[in-house]
Amino acid sequence: MKKDKFVIILKWGALLGAGLSVIKLLGFFAEKMQYPFGPVNDLLMVVAIVACLFMAIREVRDKQQDGIIKFSKAFLLGCGIVFVGYFILCLYMMLHFTAIDKNGVANINAHNIQHTTAAIQKDTITTEELSDYYADLKRIALNVSHAKAENDSVRMHADSGIIAMVNLHKLGMERLTKHDSSILKLDTFNISANNQLRATTTYIHMNQPAISELSYEAVEIARDSMGENPVWKQRLNSIRNQIPQYHTTFAAATITPMSILLYGLMLNIFVALFLYRKEKNVCSMPENEQQESDNPTETSDKE
Repeated sequence: MKKDKFVIILKWGALLGAGLSVIKLLGFFAEKMQYPFGPVNDLLMVVAIVACLFMAIREVRDKQQDGIIKFSKAFLLGCGIVFVGYFILCLYMMLHFTAIDKNGVANINAHNIQHTTAAIQKDTITTEELSDYYADLKRIALNVSHAKAENDSVRMHADSGIIAMVNLHKLGMERLTKHDSSILKLDTFNISANNQLRATTTYIHMNQPAISELSYEAVEIARDSMGENPVWKQRLNSIRNQIPQYHTTFAAATITPMSILLYGLMLNIFVALFLYRKEKNVCSMPENEQQESDNPTETSDKE
């Protein structure tokens, strides 16, 4: 009996793994043809998982257990089928990454970075990041001033101009963000900040002739440096170690199908709930009809 159940689990688990592998292969070719296969892929996977679980659990219930099966046993049977299917799918993914799509692992790594980058750019700058931006702008400009100043008096004069421009730039940004909060979006923050900084330096140049040219030069160099390393890129670099990156084919082949494994276990709960039976479904008949059916000869003699 246990051997027969084990054979059923292997049979339907292998069919599930083969079906999922075919769906993955179809998704690969659809991607090559730039066909939006995502929704179809999800639907086919759900159908394959539910169909294999349903057929396997029903087969065990009706052929091995006389139409009765507990929920716990149905769920464990489904778990076995899902794990076998996951194992078969992992074997296929190993073959896929080594023979069919040799750049597949690299493409997955690049996709994960692109997905994280897009999510970061849609986000807004935090208060801490905003403070770091002004601090970095001032630090880079002051470093330029210290490197290019001929003596301490020139450096001090340039430093005072740098501090004045950065502070005025900060006030201008605060006024702008009160009227337009979209400026704080990370994908365009540095562009907006650079434009505001240009407006600030132009205003100071027209109204504060005492500011030294070294101050303007230092601020411009700092502005260009900040543009090359925008805030969104700084955040990306700070969480780069958290972005999934696969360095071996085995890791990619076993981890990428993990979501299908979890999804299969979740669907298994509903299939097991649908199929479990506490007792056999026997149609009851009235007592007098049952007696007549039990004594057919007596009724015929009376007639």
